[in-house]
Amino acid sequence: MFTIKTIIDGNTLLTHAAAVRIGREGSDALLDALDVAGEDGDLDTFQHFPETDEELGGSVAIARFGQRYPAHAVIISEIFDESISSQPGTLYQFLYPGDRAFIMNANGQTVDLIK
Repeated sequence: MFTIKTIIDGNTLLTHAAAVRIGREGSDALLDALDVAGEDGDLDTFQHFPETDEELGGSVAIARFGQRYPAHAVIISEIFDESISSQPGTLYQFLYPGDRAFIMNANGQTVDLIK
């Protein structure tokens, strides 16, 4: 289990994930995430839940208005939200210049840093 600590505009958010993928500027992971989200520079988070035979699935996008720069990194992890789907979805957390993220292992040691 990983702990993801993001600091954005002085606000701290802690989330947990079993697996984490990080896409930095110019990486296929970041380009793919932007393509999936259908945006090019103002998303904070994007959640996508796949369609199944029993459920419609869906996506939830949260914009961060006022961004002048494209995202320079994305943190991709699995998300669970029973109110949307019984199947796990994918969470994309976009980072912009000035944002920081610490990825920590189960022992609290930082294994990756994005700034």
